[in-house]
Amino acid sequence: MMLRLVWVLGSVALAGCALFANEAADGGLADATIDTPNSECDARAIGPLLNPQTLECDFAGNSCSSRAPLPPWGRCGGPCDTMPEMECLSAAECRAAYDHACFTGEGECTALTPFLGCFPISQFGTPTQDCVGLDSWGCSNSADCIALHTTVCSGDQCWREFVACENERR
Repeated sequence: MMLRLVWVLGSVALAGCALFANEAADGGLADATIDTPNSECDARAIGPLLNPQTLECDFAGNSCSSRAPLPPWGRCGGPCDTMPEMECLSAAECRAAYDHACFTGEGECTALTPFLGCFPISQFGTPTQDCVGLDSWGCSNSADCIALHTTVCSGDQCWREFVACENERR
């Protein structure tokens, strides 16, 4: 319960909103509400968050007006963004992503290099013993995991989509 309260308080503080808690008769917190005084209550001040499904920096869900907590995705614009592959693989706060076809040899490799980039782990990331079979969110929780993505196109729009999670190979 205490950990959840700390997470809520941290999320609210990062979002720039005010949290008001009512004290219960026993001195604990009876309930907590997020006060959103105007539609400008916006988490854009903390910057975009990395969507682990698409590897895109995204403001979606970053608004207090929805009264929903921010997803604990990693923050864009940090040190991981410019790290080369080998440095990324040894950084505890970062994880590597690769083109699925180039990395596995399954399908045509159309990327210039298998390494797509270095990305931050989620804000509540934890090491894991086995990354195989994790979804994009689970994969983003550990620097020990690498994400495999493919490029999907429709018309003139292209984006990356998560395919699989693998254990990091050094």
